[in-house]
Amino acid sequence: MRQTRVLVADDNESFGTVLGRFVAVHSDMLLVGRAASGQEAVAMTDALSPDVVLMDLYMTGMDGFEATRVLSATHPQVKVVAITAHRSVETERRSLEAGARAFLQKTDADTQLIDLIRGLADSDSAQHS
Repeated sequence: MRQTRVLVADDNESFGTVLGRFVAVHSDMLLVGRAASGQEAVAMTDALSPDVVLMDLYMTGMDGFEATRVLSATHPQVKVVAITAHRSVETERRSLEAGARAFLQKTDADTQLIDLIRGLADSDSAQHS
């Protein structure tokens, strides 16, 4: 069984740890790293080749919107999931325009994150069969 490689990018260390734990307990997923900024997420994607990046949208320096744009241009095979506590139609629109494949409110992560990652991984598998 191929594991889905996941990178977590969130400047909130506590929340990033929680997301990482959600991922790490599933045998079909592998947490490959945790980034604390958009710049770090881009550099770690270059180095670690994740399948999915869980991207906080509001980080200092290079925010998640810009990091998503960069990843979409340089690593189009990587699926970015925009994650934020600031849910609005505008935030969701901006994240999808930047290239995110999915949008998730942080408060829904405990109930929807794993299924969302699996759905993205399954869509990738279906395209290659």
